[in-house]
Amino acid sequence: MIHESLQSHVFVTKKQVDFMDSLQQFHVIASDMLQHLGFSKIALLADQKILGLEVDERFSIHFELMDDAYWLMHADLGPAQRYAGIGPILRLRHEQIGQWQPSIAFDEDDQLQCWLLLPLQGLDLPALLDAFDAVVVTAEHILNGADLIAEDVADLPAGMLNATDSFSHSYYS
Repeated sequence: MIHESLQSHVFVTKKQVDFMDSLQQFHVIASDMLQHLGFSKIALLADQKILGLEVDERFSIHFELMDDAYWLMHADLGPAQRYAGIGPILRLRHEQIGQWQPSIAFDEDDQLQCWLLLPLQGLDLPALLDAFDAVVVTAEHILNGADLIAEDVADLPAGMLNATDSFSHSYYS
């Protein structure tokens, strides 16, 4: 009985060590990227798993450690209401940027997200910067499309607005 308990304890400790190694690797990746992008050296908390940036006051990008093998780079683009009528833009296969093609979807809180799931190992700094560019360019493309549609919707006669709203609701529900 004591032997089984000890083995269990050793396994948990190894898992914790693996996670701490992954967290340290994540911190190195995030710090290197940010320094290359021109940010000052950032002091991350020892247990910090999420780092966020505001991009031109239009959207935010987060780096988030998912587990001992992957981290997520995602842009938060705002509430679904902002994207009423943008269905045609989202349905089009957005371009691949370099080797990257970010995923786009609404999360459980109806916030539009654009993201890449990236490995902790095996990507050099140029590849990580290309991934960052792909997320930013995709987010800007979506936001610019939403802004154009919002301008077009504002110019529509009052009766046309309901048709646009019902299209977007039927597409997303």
